[in-house]
Amino acid sequence: MRQYRSWVFPMTMSDRAKKEKEGKEFLKTMSDRERKEKERGLLLLREQMRVEGKLVGLYEKTASEIKSKPVRHLLHMIQLDSRKHIDICETAMAILMGEDVLKEEKQELLEGA
Repeated sequence: MRQYRSWVFPMTMSDRAKKEKEGKEFLKTMSDRERKEKERGLLLLREQMRVEGKLVGLYEKTASEIKSKPVRHLLHMIQLDSRKHIDICETAMAILMGEDVLKEEKQELLEGA
C-alpha cells in the first residue's frame, strides 16, 4: 500500500521530472491555445494532488489521535477517497501529456493474459 504523507506523492522526484520533461516535449507540438489549455489543466491537477496529499496526512494524523473505532474507520474511508483522487489526477495528467496510459493493459489483452 502506498504511503501518503502530507504533500508526498507516489512518484519519485526523478520519475516526476522525467514525466514532466516528456510532457513539455509533447506540449511543444501543439498550438498555443491548446498548449495553454493543457498547461492550465495540468496546473489545476497538480494543485488538486497537493491538496489531496495534505488531506491524507491530516486524516492519518487525526485518526491516530481518535479513540473511537467507528470514527477511525470513517476517516480511513475518507482517506482512501483522497488517495483515489490522487491516482485519478495522475492518470488525467498522463493523458494530457500524451502518454498511452492503457499500453500495458492493451498488451495483456493481445497476449491473452
